[in-house]
Amino acid sequence: MSAFEQRNLIGIYPLPFLLRENIKSSWFRIHSLPQSKRYPENDTDWNILMARHREVSNTVLGNESLCNVFYAVFDTSDFPFDDSGLIWEPHSMIKVEEEYVVNIKVARILWDFDRYADWIRSRSVDELG
Repeated sequence: MSAFEQRNLIGIYPLPFLLRENIKSSWFRIHSLPQSKRYPENDTDWNILMARHREVSNTVLGNESLCNVFYAVFDTSDFPFDDSGLIWEPHSMIKVEEEYVVNIKVARILWDFDRYADWIRSRSVDELG
């Protein structure tokens, strides 16, 4: 666990809907497309979205910096097939309301935008948790 996590995120799980509720003073949403459009609709939108994600992630993380990637599954089933070669470790399992169990895994990576660009594309259209 990083110093930031130890200082700021004890007991708060890395799920956007929970972070938004638990750290309201620090939460903000970034709209990656013009006019706050949520999903890309054409190649121009995709080019803008990916260029902006590349710039922000490389500025915040730095290329080849060590960071955590979290993946959440909203049930107790097995973790989805992943052929990335990453080592996924259990992070936590939480119950959200009465009907949801969230299984969270974490992998330590060296950030490389190009390596994870497909994940960013999939996440951008809600195909990836």
